[in-house]
Amino acid sequence: MKLNRPIRAAIHYLVGKRISPSSLQFRLTLELVTLSTVGLSIVAVWAGWQMEQNLVAAHKQTLEYIAMRFPEQLEFYSESGGSKTGLERTINRVSTPGIGVWVKDTDGRLVAYSPNLDSASDAIRNVTDLTEVPKKPMIVRFDNRDIVLCGSPLTLKGKSLGKLYLYQDITADRQKLSAGLWHLLLVSCLTIMLLIVAISRRIRKAMQPLQQMSQIASAVSADDLVDNLNGAKLQLHRAPDEILGLAQAFNEMLFRLSGAWEQQRQFVGNVSHELRTPLTVVVGYLQSLLRRGDIAVAS
Repeated sequence: MKLNRPIRAAIHYLVGKRISPSSLQFRLTLELVTLSTVGLSIVAVWAGWQMEQNLVAAHKQTLEYIAMRFPEQLEFYSESGGSKTGLERTINRVSTPGIGVWVKDTDGRLVAYSPNLDSASDAIRNVTDLTEVPKKPMIVRFDNRDIVLCGSPLTLKGKSLGKLYLYQDITADRQKLSAGLWHLLLVSCLTIMLLIVAISRRIRKAMQPLQQMSQIASAVSADDLVDNLNGAKLQLHRAPDEILGLAQAFNEMLFRLSGAWEQQRQFVGNVSHELRTPLTVVVGYLQSLLRRGDIAVAS
């Protein structure tokens, strides 16, 4: 999964909502979306890997079981018709549309093989020409086909008959698995989109008390301080404890500002009252001087 797609979608969503990239809401939303994307990606990758491992393990166990039981069945069918007939009947017994079997003698010549090899594709028929085959079932990429392949020595009553080869074509199963993984990827992307919307709305709702505080702080005037904060006191009820603590500190700050403003008013009032009498006397002297000056000019 490409992590940048959900993150870009989150950025486009936030920008479409006209949320500033420097805001706390934008940063929290982007960080939570990034963490959610990484978490879902890890789960999706692990689930896909686990599904593939289970698929491969199931096919490997099937071939291991057939290889283990093949000598017993060969001995049973060989008692009535000889080793060659026993080989053919045993191979027909264990062969299925998805599983192919062939046997080579000690000289490497093809002795018997399952009928489905004749109707298989050229790529699968050519698998019988392989000289190096793993003893334990392993996945081999062979001409755009995924097959589980293994080979083991074959003996009958202590006598070596050559080597037994088994294969199982798992291409269709892997294609189904890939389709399932793409569906898982699509569901993960849709889940991330829903998370973007849900996280953004939840954070925006959580930020409402802070926005209310900002509005009240910008609306506080001198009259509000004079009126002892009757219209500016912040009231929050269902906010988190951290926001409630901040609101209480905000109210206390406004109360202190109100007290300081009241003290300033009292100081100005006292000063104006104390200066009123001296200023009245000075004004009287000035008026008297002006009248005397007017009399002197007239004479």
